[in-house]
Amino acid sequence: MFQNFVIKMKKIFFGLFLLQLTNGAFALSSPIKSTVDGFNLPNLHQVDREGLVYRSMSPDKEMSVLQKLGIKNVLIFKNQTRREVDKEILELSKLKITHLHIPFLWKDIEDYSQACQQIVSGIQFIKRSIKQKKKVLFHCTVGEDRTGILSGLFTMLNESKSIEDVFRQEMCEKGYGKGNPFKPYKVTSAIRSDLTPLFLAMAKRIAESKVTLSDINESLCHELKVESEHDFDCESSSLID
Repeated sequence: MFQNFVIKMKKIFFGLFLLQLTNGAFALSSPIKSTVDGFNLPNLHQVDREGLVYRSMSPDKEMSVLQKLGIKNVLIFKNQTRREVDKEILELSKLKITHLHIPFLWKDIEDYSQACQQIVSGIQFIKRSIKQKKKVLFHCTVGEDRTGILSGLFTMLNESKSIEDVFRQEMCEKGYGKGNPFKPYKVTSAIRSDLTPLFLAMAKRIAESKVTLSDINESLCHELKVESEHDFDCESSSLID
């Protein structure tokens, strides 16, 4: 009974955060624990086997983590709500960290072709970082949904994993959709109707055309067929206490 009450209260708090997010009123940490030894930045994970690619929630006031990890490039994969992106870019410049800002949305996606191209641009930025042997970190706000779709598709291209595997391991386990059980229904519903269909459309084309990280380009987005009906849903992540 008490545990259900705690979960309910966390959902309410998370919902209030999302309602206030566009006003930049306050920030929230992801409940997903870091899997990188020695680092406590929420939702921080190594994405590739070589240790060059990382994902996390927004570093915000923990910019020193980037230096300690040896991060040289940062991809900000989110739309700006109230100058928080401008502030981060200023801090990254002080640390001499190269950045790319792609204003990717987590809901109300009107142009799937453009959204697909934004994902491809993000993956190409990561690919260039790998080629240069520079550590790269990408993030959105909480590091769960927008970061999740980017991480899932990158991993599929980089390691030839199945759609089901990347969805469960790289997305759900890191808080995508219902993977974060504290996320309110209004949010998980938007993720399911907007982001997941885009992920599935791109993932299916990657699988069918045997696209790899070395040859990905914006042609992947040409006449992309995005279907709203699907049966992909997440269970709660095991990375939450």
